[in-house]
Amino acid sequence: MATFIQAVTRYAPRLHRQPTIRIEELAERLAELTGLRSSQATMVLQELSAALVHYCRRGHGLELPGIGFFRPSLRNDGRMRILFRPDQRLLRELAGLDGYRGAVSNVANIGFGPLQYKALWDAEHPDDPLELPANFVGGE
Repeated sequence: MATFIQAVTRYAPRLHRQPTIRIEELAERLAELTGLRSSQATMVLQELSAALVHYCRRGHGLELPGIGFFRPSLRNDGRMRILFRPDQRLLRELAGLDGYRGAVSNVANIGFGPLQYKALWDAEHPDDPLELPANFVGGE
């Protein structure tokens, strides 16, 4: 029997992400927007990282309007980590696919629940039906 995870992996909506932007490209973009030289923008970004460490080591959170909140936290094993909460405006701007310019797989499946995934899987794999856990709404 197939598992729900297999069906989600196969049929869930998925963004086709592009390569990660590195600091050099970000600095060039910021230079275009601000009039800074690319090297100056790179230096500011590097110093931002250092400032984040500086303040978190002292127990301060850091708010970057339009980006989010960074807050130091402590793991159970004693190691520090930084928690990030995106700015609400940023989340609102990215909430839907309206402005997204990349490719999306299985966009028609947005909002599907376990029973819809089961129907898709079972239709494509009749000899390996999807077994839904009993605690799923409508599960068998």
